Amino acid sequence: MSIWSAPAGPVVQVAVDGNDRWSGVPAAPNAGRTDGPFATLARARDEVRAMKAASGLPRGATVVVHGGVYRLGEPLVLGPADSGQADAPIVYAAAPGERVLLRGSVVLQGWHHFRGGIWQASVPADLREIRFWQLYYRGHRQVLARTPNRDPQHPRSGGFSYVAKEVGEGSKADFGYNPARLDPARWSKPTEARVHVWPWRNWNQDICPIKSVDLPGHVITLAQPARYLLIEGNRFYVDNLLEELDAPGEWYYDKQAGQVYFWPPDGADPTDGVAVPVLDDLITVKGDPTSGAFVSHVQFRDFDLAETCSSLMVLGRTAYCSVTRSTLTNCGGNALQICDAGHHNRVAGCDIHHVGGQAISLDDAVDWTHRPEGHLAYNVIDNNHVHDVGDGGDAWCAIGLLPSSGGNASHDNVVSHNLIHDTPRQGISFNGMGNVVEFNHVHHTNQEQSDTGAIGMGSRDIYERGSIIRYNYVHDAGGYNMLKPGVWEYPHYCWGIYLDDYTSGVHVHGNLVVNTYRGGVMVHGGQDNVIENNIFIDGAAQQIQYAFIDSLTKGRNPVHPDKSMWLMTGTKCIGNIFYYTGLESNWIRGTKWTQIIAESDRNVIWHGGRSLTISVPGIFESTGWDAWQQLGFDHHSVIADPLFVDAKRGDYRLRPDSPALKLGFKPLPVEQMGLYSSPERASWPVSDDQWREEHLKLPEGPAQ
Repeated sequence: MSIWSAPAGPVVQVAVDGNDRWSGVPAAPNAGRTDGPFATLARARDEVRAMKAASGLPRGATVVVHGGVYRLGEPLVLGPADSGQADAPIVYAAAPGERVLLRGSVVLQGWHHFRGGIWQASVPADLREIRFWQLYYRGHRQVLARTPNRDPQHPRSGGFSYVAKEVGEGSKADFGYNPARLDPARWSKPTEARVHVWPWRNWNQDICPIKSVDLPGHVITLAQPARYLLIEGNRFYVDNLLEELDAPGEWYYDKQAGQVYFWPPDGADPTDGVAVPVLDDLITVKGDPTSGAFVSHVQFRDFDLAETCSSLMVLGRTAYCSVTRSTLTNCGGNALQICDAGHHNRVAGCDIHHVGGQAISLDDAVDWTHRPEGHLAYNVIDNNHVHDVGDGGDAWCAIGLLPSSGGNASHDNVVSHNLIHDTPRQGISFNGMGNVVEFNHVHHTNQEQSDTGAIGMGSRDIYERGSIIRYNYVHDAGGYNMLKPGVWEYPHYCWGIYLDDYTSGVHVHGNLVVNTYRGGVMVHGGQDNVIENNIFIDGAAQQIQYAFIDSLTKGRNPVHPDKSMWLMTGTKCIGNIFYYTGLESNWIRGTKWTQIIAESDRNVIWHGGRSLTISVPGIFESTGWDAWQQLGFDHHSVIADPLFVDAKRGDYRLRPDSPALKLGFKPLPVEQMGLYSSPERASWPVSDDQWREEHLKLPEGPAQ
């Protein structure tokens, strides 16, 4: 991996207090006061612009920011005029050994006791037009007053009410509640409240304001509909209610009155400790879509970014820009966005956690009909530690290469060597063509939603092909599913690698997938996918699943010239190891088998000496090995122990006498999966041994 080095050009300094503390740099500005230190990033940017206009900056320039907390009054905005060159980049960096904290928040002052453990403060008049949905106390996000209260022992699985009844034949806006668990009669401003709900089959989370409450009928009507039907048993909670501020760590903002109420979790006077976000973004780098100009060759490193209403960084229409060795946390939306045809950008070595949306979002990159040739990678997301996304918000995934509404799927990107864990849904999700997802360590994902995977591709266009999923270590993929009203189970309806909705032409190889529920891999409706040289361990229900989609017209781009009949064909399952211990587990499960599989062979399958089951409803159920081979599959495969070094201790290296090696299996480079030591890493070493095991436990007894 290449490392972006600082240019030899001039240095422009920024300091909180105007004092230079970086040895080797003059302690005072020059006679013309043109070299800083300046008080703000914007002033330093303007100085670089002036220097570039005067000399062209043939060696580039570095803006050195000295240690301290910078609460920005406005985002740092860069445009095409702020670009560098390939051999002369413009660099924004913290001074060596100093910690630079950029914040998009203000500290609230003037706290006084309100009642009980609750304190009150006024928002300054000039900030009252800003609607913030986060509050941070000593650097930690606090809980907007809600009912039921957040369950700190079970934050993913406890603290919910449940839809008590459906309205009519099902509605996306109306649902019945249980008056024994919810008392809207005590709410003075119900239409300012929000419902966080996981509708229908638990595919997503919606956050919807309330339109009205029918107290006699015990029905809540949402001001905007959920994405799916609201059915009996869907879990939800309601927040943004002063009357529900009844637990330490909760807060409420009365925007009309300009008053904030807060119960400090430590019981202390909150003076100087409470910050509320006032900026949407901290750093915005945007080209000009009208002229087509990009911002190029700008580098950011060693920053600690936090506390914004929306994103922390937005890179729009950028090329050859980078963000490295930085920490991004505590924001309301996606931490870092690459959008508007951005290409050849790099995000590497960052720590990203506790953000309201995704950690990294890459969308609307390029039109697949104009795919360029001769490049290494459009964008690279490498060696980042990502966890605890969707914190109080909605996150489809931790790292996403997905089209925005009406946009184009991204292609030819690389997502590599990331450590991703503790997510509400997928760890990595992508569409497009030619993307490579490799050497990632992804685990304990899908802790709030179901019908998903740790790594998932949800292409709805069978012509988006050529992507690769290789050499990833995926385990404990989770899945949080509703079994019956008020009763939930974890882990449940989830796969390790999920090729959903017509995903086609993907090569899945060299992956180690361990401890999943619905199986190590799922192929759903697509064509020509190859599952090769992987190790799949202990899928609870089955190890691999093929699912046909009953449509011959959907799943294709309507402008594509190919109008031939679409069928689910071409799947290959070759040279894999399947090792599972569940007494009721299938090897394969599928639907409508005809024409799906092109080849299944040279696999090693071991069910602890027990017989194999292959389940295809409507064709045959729980068939044995002989019947399977009579269909033309797996004539060179073997049922045998693959002879791992120590499967009980999770060592899935193969012993020299393994039958898989005799069939040509290539050992996996497990030691290369996940993070690696690098000068670009924000922290090292990294431990992801968190509190998850305790916090993933379900509450005792069924929920009511």
